Amino acid sequence: MFAARYPADLHAEENGKGFWMSFPDLGEALTGGASVRDALEQAADGLAEAIAGRIARGDEIPKPSRLRKRQHAVGVPLYLAPKFALYLAMRESGMTQTRLG
Repeated sequence: MFAARYPADLHAEENGKGFWMSFPDLGEALTGGASVRDALEQAADGLAEAIAGRIARGDEIPKPSRLRKRQHAVGVPLYLAPKFALYLAMRESGMTQTRLG
């Protein structure tokens, strides 16, 4: 089964009310929440949106970097994982959507 987990950094809001998360491998993936738990839950959605956007544009999607101390591993949601795996396999093999059809 295909699985991908991307490292995410947790940051406290400057005003002390809430948290936000960033993904070093996917700069456009930013999300936040009122609590640490909420921010982590929202991170999966933010990751999915960033990956789906790259797929829609035909952009490269980097492999997850190594998880570092204090980072959180955020998994690609199951609903997106098959499409993500197919997209990566097609790009690696050079196959186009037309040829696949």
